[in-house]
Amino acid sequence: MILVIDCNLREVSFRTLERSGSSIGSAELKKDVQEIWDAKALRREIRVLCGRKRVDAAAVRILFGGDYFKGPMFVDSDFFNRFKKLTHLFPFYVPAVTGIVRYLQDIFRGTSMIAFFETAFFADLPDEEKYYALPFEFRANNPVRKWGFHGIYHSDNAGIVPKKEKTLSVVFDKQITICALRGGKPLSISLGYTPLEGVMSRKSCGDLDPGIIFYLM
Repeated sequence: MILVIDCNLREVSFRTLERSGSSIGSAELKKDVQEIWDAKALRREIRVLCGRKRVDAAAVRILFGGDYFKGPMFVDSDFFNRFKKLTHLFPFYVPAVTGIVRYLQDIFRGTSMIAFFETAFFADLPDEEKYYALPFEFRANNPVRKWGFHGIYHSDNAGIVPKKEKTLSVVFDKQITICALRGGKPLSISLGYTPLEGVMSRKSCGDLDPGIIFYLM
């Protein structure tokens, strides 16, 4: 049985995944962040969620991995050292998630915990898609680039079609993203440096000509 953990600043969700023949069984538990710190109660609820079955591994969904994470990684001291270096980019998210993951690592002591990153899939985007039309000197030691998002979903979509095919993958979330792929690798991603760029969504205005703002003013 695999336990998938998704944590943000407000909520932590736990979902079990277990293969039974050709199907996969699943159950979910959602907790407010403030509710998870009672370790005894959390262990009890997770045992109920898992039906007292053994958890073989825990997968943790991480929203941002920067240039330090280009694929899944075991949660160990090296993970925490790298993740800490991203604090200046996500000053609220990184410290909060670090504390939660350290705590859950203790809860699931003895169980392998692996981090998966929503940005890792886009680490090798072509330069013309990754960087903006800025002078080259501004690219050095500068985080202004397309980091991408929903990489876990887009990579899964890419695996559905033959590797040589050209594919458009669309994730309908609060923040919609569209990814163009060829041979299972991303060629472009609609989301930019911030969530505002890209497709109009519930939480984004999408691409907007800046001249419109001045006209309305």
